Parts: sequence; structure tokens; C-alpha cells
Amino acid sequence: VLSLAGTAASAASLTLFHNNDGESKLFGDASFGGAAYFTSTLNVLRAANPGRDQLMISSGDNVLPGLAYNASLASGPLGARTYYDALALRIIGYDAITLGNHDFDSGPEVLADFIQFYRAQGGTAPFLSANLDFSGEASLQALVNSGGIARSTVVNRNGNRYGIIGVTTEGLAQVSSPGAVGINPVLPAIQAEVAALQAQGVNKIILSSHLQTIN
Repeated sequence: VLSLAGTAASAASLTLFHNNDGESKLFGDASFGGAAYFTSTLNVLRAANPGRDQLMISSGDNVLPGLAYNASLASGPLGARTYYDALALRIIGYDAITLGNHDFDSGPEVLADFIQFYRAQGGTAPFLSANLDFSGEASLQALVNSGGIARSTVVNRNGNRYGIIGVTTEGLAQVSSPGAVGINPVLPAIQAEVAALQAQGVNKIILSSHLQTIN
């Protein structure tokens, strides 16, 4: 239970749903359920928590090159592809989606195309990273300008404002293909975004990180 200083009217209760490393596991096998099982289970849990504020967050690696993701890449040229992972993200219904290293594996142009498709299909969650600078990649910067990519987001539930900050591993250039995306230190980026959210009066703040290591 989250409670604020002051009157009882400012109290809030939150159920936070989260996953990481979805990695294009759209179909289940003997070891794990696929996207359909995940979604149906999530919806049961949502229904089991009535009257509480609810948030759904991914902390990165939403896709992974392989048979499932390659089917999307083979479905057409940039601007005319069907990204099946993006359809799953939209159906699951995220409030925020953090950018992980594997999301950059096919390069900035493909990531931008993926996010554009997600938004065109009705996806509303911003893709988050407070420590990445997208100004060197025009397609990604255009999404920053339109709100598809952000450092953080504020979600309103029943009058309660929840700030969600995303950050991505500083080793991104060594483990993926971010192109000219700038990679800044994580800790100062978090602190700056916390301060920015607090300046807006947001005092319930969640960090969604994809850092590879806790260091």
C-alpha cells in the first residue's frame, strides 16, 4: 500500500504487474507459456484485484532475433511489415515499455519501424529510456518528438499519478546495435528524471531498468 503524507484522501493502493525479457516468446513449449497464456493469466490477475490501481510494465528485451521475430522481418519492407511482437504488446496492454539491449539488435531503423507499427495498431504505451540520447538517429528522434519514446511517463489511476522511469544498460553498444544512439550514465539520468517528476508533483515513482548487471 502506498500512502502519502497528509490526509487519508491521498492514500493509494497499487497492484504492479511486470515482466522482462519477453524475447519474442510468442508461442509456448514444454517450459513456458506463450503470449496468449501470458495475456489470459494477466487478465485473471487484473480481475482478481478490483478497486486497486493497476499498472503493467515491461522492463525490456521485448523482442529477440529468431524464428518468431524473423517472421516479422520477412513480412515486408520497412514501413510495410507486420510486427507480431508489437501486436502482442498492444493486446497485453502495457502502461510503459522499457527499451532493452535486444530491442536494438536489428538496428535503429527497425526499432523505429517496430514502434511506429505498434502505435499504428493502437498501442499507447511509451517506450522508455532516460539515459539514451536519440538525437543522432532521425527515425528514433521523431518518435521522441511525437511521444512514442520518452525518458519517463506519468500514468493517472483514480486520481493517483504514478511516474515510471526507464533506463537501459550502459553497455548497449557492446551487446547490441544502437547505431548513433548516445548512451549516458544511468544513475545521473535516474536522479534527473526523479527530480523532474517531483517538480510536477509526482511522488509515486517506479524505476524500470534493463541494466544487465546490478553494478
